[in-house]
Amino acid sequence: DRDIAMEAIRQNGLALEFAAEALRANPDIILEAVRVSHGALSFASETLRANPQFVFQVVNLCPCALEWAAAEARADLGLLVHALRLHGRGVLSYVSSDLHPHIGLLSHLASCSDAEALTCMFQGYSYSQREVMALKDRVAALEKEVEHLRREQGRGK
Repeated sequence: DRDIAMEAIRQNGLALEFAAEALRANPDIILEAVRVSHGALSFASETLRANPQFVFQVVNLCPCALEWAAAEARADLGLLVHALRLHGRGVLSYVSSDLHPHIGLLSHLASCSDAEALTCMFQGYSYSQREVMALKDRVAALEKEVEHLRREQGRGK
């Protein structure tokens, strides 16, 4: 019963583990469980855990829940830039291993004014080809800037 499950989840979000599969696939129930316990995301359906838009909502509640997101969501650049903007570098420990070479760039993007536009682009919002090219040029410039900063830091040691 949904009401009984919700009451249990409000007392302990990890009670989601014992909820019916249909309830573990319900975004509202998962969000309520995560409000109580960030580890509750680990008991959500694989579909929700892999959905970057849903995990985006979860990250708004609790950045640590990113640890239990599926690899597909943890590899979503828009989601990671959003998480970094909200919660800082602490979320980098949850980044997909595929993105580890780009952690410096992700950190930089999170602090730049273009981050919201990049987030929208990676989340499937439509941009004109000219806007996409401008964003790609901005990313390329940021990559060069990050590389320059790394070289400068290396000289300072």
